[in-house]
Amino acid sequence: MSVFNDVKFAIENRWVIRFNYGGCPRVVEPYLLGETTKGTVALRGYQTEGTSRNGKVPGWRLFQLSMIAAITVERYRFGGARPLYNPSDTAMRHTFARV
Repeated sequence: MSVFNDVKFAIENRWVIRFNYGGCPRVVEPYLLGETTKGTVALRGYQTEGTSRNGKVPGWRLFQLSMIAAITVERYRFGGARPLYNPSDTAMRHTFARV
C-alpha cells in the first residue's frame, strides 16, 4: 500500500499509525487527510508518542505525506475526537478522509 492509502485506511478505521518524519519516530492518531491550501497532500494528526524537533509531544501536527517514511498501521484504535479537533480544518482546501 502507499502512504496515502495507509493513512486513509487508518483514518477510516480509527487506527493509530507509526512513522518516521523529519528524522523523528512518531506515533500518531490520524484525523484528517487532505490537500492543503499550498497544494500539498497532508495529514492532520495528534502525535501521542515519539519525538519532535520542537520537543512538544503530545500535540496536534500537520504532516506532509511526501515526508512520511516507514509507515505502519497499528491494529489498535483511538477513541473519539481530541480537544481542538476541527473537521473543517482551514489549512485544507480539499478533504480525502476525516474522523
